[in-house]
Amino acid sequence: MGIQNGSKVCLHYVLKVNGTTVSSTVGNDPIVYTHGEGQMLQGLEEQITGMDKGDRKSFDLPPEKGFGKRDPKTLQKISRSKFKEASKIEKGSMVQFTVNGQPMEATVVDVNEDCVTIDMGHPLAGETLHFDVEILGVE
Repeated sequence: MGIQNGSKVCLHYVLKVNGTTVSSTVGNDPIVYTHGEGQMLQGLEEQITGMDKGDRKSFDLPPEKGFGKRDPKTLQKISRSKFKEASKIEKGSMVQFTVNGQPMEATVVDVNEDCVTIDMGHPLAGETLHFDVEILGVE
């Protein structure tokens, strides 16, 4: 019968972007989730629907099926003076801060003498995601 909505799924995955591994459960605890409840990327769930224990699959998800396209609305310019260690901030690094008591993280996309431009969107937005998946169990 394979994976369908409501199935409890146990799997290992390797996620690559442009050939570089960005996340993997291999060598660690596998992911266990209930299929169809929005706990995983919709595109990933679509790709593994119908698979069964022992099945393996490699596939690509375009941004629309992954973390979405980059959104210019998630870009913000912040004065360098707002950062405790402004001299250590560089393009591509992650910065952490608090907004209304909630911890936030953003990617630095540009730095100049006066300000830092950050992207508060998901770091993998706009990227094609390559998954290698192994189904360990389906209940």
